[in-house]
Amino acid sequence: MIKFYIFNTDQEQEPSRFGSSLFSKKLETTYLGEQFVVINNWFSGLKIYHNGNLVGQSNQLLVRNKYEPFTSVTVVGKKDKLLVEIYGYSSLLSFKFHIKINGDFVAGDKF
Repeated sequence: MIKFYIFNTDQEQEPSRFGSSLFSKKLETTYLGEQFVVINNWFSGLKIYHNGNLVGQSNQLLVRNKYEPFTSVTVVGKKDKLLVEIYGYSSLLSFKFHIKINGDFVAGDKF
């Protein structure tokens, strides 16, 4: 599920005519009973949440290699450690990204 946010608010917004992905994008997913949320915002960077807790972040503005994770974090799940990797692809006016957990694609843009 992809929800779009504008200007780093907690209010969900309908996509604007200019495209809300221009400013912020939020991905939510569940993997092996664990909830993950990744929010990317031009103004505050990328943040990774695991079961509601902030576990990682990045302020990197450009992603140059879409085949290598630009940020990753290992979290302790209910049963095992989970490697959360964020892969991205940026262009002049957009940023596409997806989440892989333990090597499995779980949410986001396919590229």
